[in-house]
Amino acid sequence: MNERDLRYLVVIAETDSLRLASDRLLVTQPALTKCIERLEQELGAKLFHREGRALDLTPEGTLMVQRARDILRNMEEARQELRDRTSGIVGHLRIGAAATFMDRIMPDVLERMSSEHPGITLELSIGMNDVLRSAMDSNALDMVLGPTSGSEAYDVQNLIDDTVVVVASADHELSGGHAMLEDLNRYSWVLPNRSVALRDWLEKRFAELGLPPPRVRIEVNSLALMPPLIARTSLLTFMSTKMAGGDIREKGLKQISLPDLELQRTFGLLTRRNSYIPSAGRLFMATVRDVIRQRPARG
Repeated sequence: MNERDLRYLVVIAETDSLRLASDRLLVTQPALTKCIERLEQELGAKLFHREGRALDLTPEGTLMVQRARDILRNMEEARQELRDRTSGIVGHLRIGAAATFMDRIMPDVLERMSSEHPGITLELSIGMNDVLRSAMDSNALDMVLGPTSGSEAYDVQNLIDDTVVVVASADHELSGGHAMLEDLNRYSWVLPNRSVALRDWLEKRFAELGLPPPRVRIEVNSLALMPPLIARTSLLTFMSTKMAGGDIREKGLKQISLPDLELQRTFGLLTRRNSYIPSAGRLFMATVRDVIRQRPARG
């Protein structure tokens, strides 16, 4: 068993096809067939079922692919650690971030990283928390910035305590005093897509309170669009006070006082449990923490 065969195995499993794996790896299909045969002979187990040209993993194959990914990741971390000891601070980081972080925090982080650490390159992905964590589990991402709930399987650095509230324009008729839950039935909403955790929490909370689901007029996939939409319309939204940035009144917005519809959460930086963090990664973490510390002073 060697590194090459393990890498071939992972790609074959990801593509379910010798032809596609051959195209990606730039090796011949017979070479990949021999790779499978070598591994199966050494392990004494069948790794794939053949369905025409498609390949399906057996239970033993699924286990071996998982172990192969772990082995390859550990080998790469060992290389990174040795490079850090013998060279300057350089490297490539693959960062996944929730939309709140990407829209509000990352511009300042990227500005600092670009000017202070030009030897570090970054690859950024925005997405839902479960998708980003799965990508990190499969070694497609190095770290994730997002909500920390359900993160027991990861190493976590808490960064921001956040409150998500109902928000309307500053001159909305519900902004004048204490609103009632029943008042919400009269208005339409701007909300993220259904796959977003905030949308899911809000709809479940409406059901728990005996309210009909919010009437969604506009769905957005960029949280940055929400403040100007709300400020100019009678629509409502469910928005992080941190995401709004500074005093939301300066954006023409106002929180609607509805304690039953307030979500408390924490954002943090997640990495794989007990994984090696290269120098580039540690500098990125320190920059994120520093930017967050400075934000209140900057407004």
